Amino acid sequence: MRFDQPAYSTVHFSEEILVKCPACTETGTVKTRLGQYIYPRPIHYATSFNCSNCNLKNDDDQEWFGYYIGRVKRACGFCGTMIDYTSKPTKEPYEDVNLECGTCKREIEYSLQWSRAKVPYPVDPYLGIALWLQVEVKGKQLWCYNLEHLRYLREYVAAKVREDNNRHKYSLIRNLPGWVKLARNRKQLVRKLNKLEINLLKTLNK
Repeated sequence: MRFDQPAYSTVHFSEEILVKCPACTETGTVKTRLGQYIYPRPIHYATSFNCSNCNLKNDDDQEWFGYYIGRVKRACGFCGTMIDYTSKPTKEPYEDVNLECGTCKREIEYSLQWSRAKVPYPVDPYLGIALWLQVEVKGKQLWCYNLEHLRYLREYVAAKVREDNNRHKYSLIRNLPGWVKLARNRKQLVRKLNKLEINLLKTLNK
């Protein structure tokens, strides 16, 4: 089997992403209208979310359902030593944190500056909602945005001959983790992707 598909980026498949509704955990959809510029990451896009099960909707693409990280970077209020602190990812930001200075050992309360966190969990890039299409393979997470993405990935994994096709640095294939590309993992990966597709079709046809 030969893989000679175009060098699509992951962003190419991101206009409709299947996710787990943050309210009921059933299948929801994040739809995004991409702007003119999508590399290295999309800008000027419009995103909405809809759950067909509980009817949760969101048309505010500034809302974030994912994780945040808090940061303190400032001089110690007592001795002036630079304090650089980053919180663990959380979905519930808090206002202040008590930190001890490494030099003078005094503790003081500081305000946190919060930003959206990049986490090692499979989430959509626009609203931070957990992906529906994800499966564990040898302790690692294999994920897809939608059925088209799944089938593209499966065709690549199943192929014994993989043409380069002038792949650019943002192409999905070039950025796949090494374990997905290994021939010894081919059968198990294809089997997992087949099962993922079957489960998805059953869910969508309920």
